[in-house]
Amino acid sequence: MSLKTAAVAPWLPWIVGAVGAVLVGGVVGASGIVGHETTEVVEIGRVSVSTTTPAFACPGGAEITTIDRGARVLALSRSDDSRWLAVRDPRAVDSTVWVPARLVTVDDGDNAIADLPLGAPCPAVSLPPLPVEEVAPPAPGPTPTPTPTKPAPAPAPVADTSKPTISSASASPASICTYDNSAPYAWVSTVSVSTADNVGVTGATISWSGAHASGAVAMSGGGGSWSYSYNPPTNAASGTVTFSIQTRDAAGNLSAVATTTVSLDNQCLI
Repeated sequence: MSLKTAAVAPWLPWIVGAVGAVLVGGVVGASGIVGHETTEVVEIGRVSVSTTTPAFACPGGAEITTIDRGARVLALSRSDDSRWLAVRDPRAVDSTVWVPARLVTVDDGDNAIADLPLGAPCPAVSLPPLPVEEVAPPAPGPTPTPTPTKPAPAPAPVADTSKPTISSASASPASICTYDNSAPYAWVSTVSVSTADNVGVTGATISWSGAHASGAVAMSGGGGSWSYSYNPPTNAASGTVTFSIQTRDAAGNLSAVATTTVSLDNQCLI
């Protein structure tokens, strides 16, 4: 028994040591002291940023950070139009941000941007409808006073250019006595005219010359008949008196001059 023990004894430490090593190695490996596989987030990825660029929460969404020029980041996905890239955020490696694809450069040998999978677009935001603002109708104001309409101006009257006409001129009696203004001889002669106008005669004048002369004086009458009572001075010289008559209308048109005569007799009572 003792021999066997002595014979076996020299190998026992080695067996125990080997078994212990195996046990220790397993424990160390299980505890992570030796042989633990660590996970390291590598910022150097497939693209590099060519200029300092803002980074967004989603394609075209809100800006949440910036990525410095020259940073190398890992591209994860793209937008459906390949204008945006989803990359690891260098400042928070567990986050994803979006940058414009035109501001990054793909490493040589890597896949093109179009080969990346599509990322999620910006979520649609449904805004509640705006409340309809009720606008009170304006308070009624005073009723405006209508502006009076000016009547159209009356047309300008047509100018009257027609002259009156005298159809006849006469003196009755045609001979009067100037020696004495008493009977049985006549000493007054009535000079009359008949006249007409397209509108109306408004006046007539008479003047005379010859044995007894006078300037123009107004005749009496109206319309188409005008007259004047001629009474020469007493003892006026015998002779012939010639009367000139002219009529006018409201426009100032004058007729042609009409004439008639009266004889004066200074010897009628001798």
